[in-house]
Amino acid sequence: MKRSSIFSEAWRDITSGTSRTISCLAILAVLAIMVTMFDLNTVVGLQHQAQQWVSTGSSIHILAQEQEINPVSCGALTEASGKGENEKRIHPIQSAGALREDNDVISRCHAECAS
Repeated sequence: MKRSSIFSEAWRDITSGTSRTISCLAILAVLAIMVTMFDLNTVVGLQHQAQQWVSTGSSIHILAQEQEINPVSCGALTEASGKGENEKRIHPIQSAGALREDNDVISRCHAECAS
């Protein structure tokens, strides 16, 4: 069968309504919109979870090494920068500081947890 006869037959089916082109296009459009909305909902949900992750402090990393951390150097970590997208300078560390152990807090926790 020639290509021209295939295209002419397809065109006759579309114009006469035999192929139900409008119905098929409407169903395809509804399905495409539904899939797009589902995907958009998933992306928004993931972004919300990421914001919760950061806002609750779950993205905090604690590095510990006994008597080996210099408080001045630790505080200067916020000045560190790197390169992000488009060679833009970024500061990935938003806050830093040296911590010390407080035995009073630990003993109060043990007393409260025991009761």
